[in-house]
Amino acid sequence: HGFGAIPGNRELLEWLRAHNADRPPHDQVRCHGFDAPTEYTGAPSPRHALTAVIDHLPADLRPASAGGLADALGDEADWTNPAAMYDPAASIGDSDRAHTVRGIADDLADALHHTNPTDHVLAHARTAHGLLRYHAAMASNTPDRMAMLVGVRAEMMAANLLAIVAREQRRGPGLVFAHNAHLLRARSNAGGLVAPTLGDRYLVIATDANPNSEPGTLQGLLAAATARRALFPARALSAALAPSVRAGEPIVPGHIPLDPADLAGADAVIFVADTDGKRHQYW
Repeated sequence: HGFGAIPGNRELLEWLRAHNADRPPHDQVRCHGFDAPTEYTGAPSPRHALTAVIDHLPADLRPASAGGLADALGDEADWTNPAAMYDPAASIGDSDRAHTVRGIADDLADALHHTNPTDHVLAHARTAHGLLRYHAAMASNTPDRMAMLVGVRAEMMAANLLAIVAREQRRGPGLVFAHNAHLLRARSNAGGLVAPTLGDRYLVIATDANPNSEPGTLQGLLAAATARRALFPARALSAALAPSVRAGEPIVPGHIPLDPADLAGADAVIFVADTDGKRHQYW
């Protein structure tokens, strides 16, 4: 989504590089990606993920079915067809080829039980199964199709996040960066799936910004409370709002303003009032 083109993000990465330079490995800041490899226009095949699993397995543990992976996958364009996002008939997800690939993925997962897979390989195995479920959902012609796609992505994000926590928990607290909509404690997103497992170890700090917020909106009230930026306890903030307070309007494409109802899924809110919408990004 253009993450690297945003000046503030580049400055953060440069700062992290300098911060880590003179520190031993156990004291360095580490970064992990936990989102699903999907896009608004569709999703790739599980080719890359399954190939990584096959490469990890010793030759004598590779299932015979793996030899047919390339033929079953076929052309990558069959999987990445943008029309499949909105037209189930254009999706490969319920085809004989897709079912064959799912069988191969299951065989590879079973074979992994006989090895000592690294976290990296396990992540590829999770990704392959998640992508195949995502493609199957795209091929579904049910009224809740889009909700199914959102749900599969949320489950993939939650599984990755819990795996990262398990790996890094000895190092202390970690910071997770994603859109508010992914991390708020809501039934249908990653935060709602992770929070019951982590309990009070899972804290959500939502973020928002708007230098010209409208009166009567949550953003307008927060902008009136700070000239630059401030952190507000979510529970106290929610209790102080009148029932008529609503969410403001987006200020740039991709910005989804916080709604007062979102506060129930957060522990705190950071509001940035001095942004031009270009240097600082907050969703």
